[in-house]
This record gives sequence, structure tokens and C-alpha cells, in this order.
Amino acid sequence: MGEKYFRINQEIESNTSLNDSGYFWGDGTFYISDIFTLTDDGLMFTYSPYEIASYAAGMPEFTIPYAELKPYFTENSPLRRLVE
Repeated sequence: MGEKYFRINQEIESNTSLNDSGYFWGDGTFYISDIFTLTDDGLMFTYSPYEIASYAAGMPEFTIPYAELKPYFTENSPLRRLVE
């Protein structure tokens, strides 16, 4: 799910390699950053400069909408209230 929204945010087609798109994914395996923020729209992940791309790319980020995450929230999760 994270890779899907990363690709949408960065405008990378699903059949295009992330490495070929200028990102540093080592063996090509996508991973989610440890840096995240709760926003009004969803859970936003941000990568540090040089973590997955050159400095010129800034701090790449993407957001997974709460509606997409809802099935993973427990019944009493405070995040569940954001999507109801």
C-alpha cells in the first residue's frame, strides 16, 4: 500500500522500476520511512534527504489516506474516529 501511494505522489508508473526513476532502493525493495506524521488527510511518510534520492529531490513524501488504513485500525483506535 505504501509503494502504491509513493508512486502516485511521485508520478511513477507501476511498471517502472523505482531505481530507474532516480531513487536509491538498493535491491529495489520499497520500504516505508520511519518518519511519519498524522495529517488531516492521512498518515504521511517523509524520507530524509539522501535516504532514497539525491539532495535535489528534497524530502520525498507520500500520504496514505485514513480510509485506506481503516481496515487495520482496532475497534477502539483513536485513528478510527478520524474516518467515521
